[in-house]
Amino acid sequence: MFLGSSRNRGNLIAHLTFMEILVGLGVSLTVALLLLEVEFQSIPEYQIGDISDRTIEAPYDFTVADQEATREREEETRRAVPAVFDLDLKLNNRITAELRGAFAEARRTIAEERLTPGNTGPLSEKTQERLSRLLRERLPRFTQGDVLGIGVRHSFSAELENQMVALVQEGMKSPGVILSRNTLLPYQEQGLILRNTISKEDELLQDWTALRDLDQARDLLRQNEYQLTAVTGEEKIQIITFLESWIIPNVYYNASASGDTEQLYMQQVNPVLIQIKKGRTLVRAGDEIEAMEKTILDQLVRLQQPRSLLGKFIGIFLMVSFFLFAVWQYFLAYQ
Repeated sequence: MFLGSSRNRGNLIAHLTFMEILVGLGVSLTVALLLLEVEFQSIPEYQIGDISDRTIEAPYDFTVADQEATREREEETRRAVPAVFDLDLKLNNRITAELRGAFAEARRTIAEERLTPGNTGPLSEKTQERLSRLLRERLPRFTQGDVLGIGVRHSFSAELENQMVALVQEGMKSPGVILSRNTLLPYQEQGLILRNTISKEDELLQDWTALRDLDQARDLLRQNEYQLTAVTGEEKIQIITFLESWIIPNVYYNASASGDTEQLYMQQVNPVLIQIKKGRTLVRAGDEIEAMEKTILDQLVRLQQPRSLLGKFIGIFLMVSFFLFAVWQYFLAYQ
C-alpha cells in the first residue's frame, strides 16, 4: 500500500463510505470485546472474620501486593539503616587555637613585664605574683588550682604548650568523643556512619565501641601523662587535671542526615508480589475471610472496575482497528 502511487493512495481513502466505516468500527469493537476476556464476578465486600457465602476463583492472571510481607521487609531494611553521627573536628581546631592563644597572650604579658626596669633577669616572686594577678584577668580558664603559677614559673614555654595541646588532641582524636555511650546503644547492631564536618566524607563505623565517651577520653589523657615532660611531680598532676576540662564531646547524632539515609534505603525496597493464576480458588464457601484473602479479593474488585478495564479495552480496540484497516488496504490494492 505504502509503495503504491499517490493517486492510488488517494483513491483508496475515497472508497470508504459511511456504512463501510460503521461496519469496520463494529467489527473492531466486536473483536476487541472478544479478546478482552473479561469475566465479571459479583464479589461481596467481605471484612476480616466474615464467612464466605460462595466459592470465588481467579478469572485471569493477576498480581497482588503482600502488604504484611512488604511491611516486614521495610522494617528489616529500617533496622539495617546505619545512623549518621557528625564528627566535628572544628571543635578540636578551636580548642587548639584557644590553648595556643592563651600561651601567646601569657608570653606577651611576661615580655611586657620584663620590659619594666629592673626585671631583666629571672622573675622575682613579687613579679610572679603580679603576673599571676594580671593573667588571672586575661586568662580566666587558667585559674584552676595553681595552673597560672606553674605557667609563670615555666614562662609559658613553647615546650609546655605543645605537650598540653598534643595531650588534648590525643584524647579527642578520631573517631571522636561522645557524651554518653547510652546514645549509641540503639544503633549498635546496624552500624554507624561517621560524617567528618570538615572534609564532608562519610566513614562506616561497624564497631561502635571505638567511639570514646567523655570518661574514657579523660582516662586516655591520664594514661598519656608520661608525655608531659615539661613539668614533674605535683605540677604534672595539676596540669593533667586542668586539661581534663578541655576535653569535650565532638561527636553528635545527626537526626536530619539519618532521616535522609533511611529514606534512601526505603526507596530501594520493592513490594512483595503474589502471582495469582487463572482458575485458582481464592476462597471457598464457608471459609473465614482472613487478611490475605481480603487483600486478594480487594485487588480483584479493583481490577474489575470500569476505569481499570477501559484502558485495556482501548489498547485492544486500536490494535484490532489498525490490523483490519491494513488487511482491507492490502486486498483493495492487490486483489
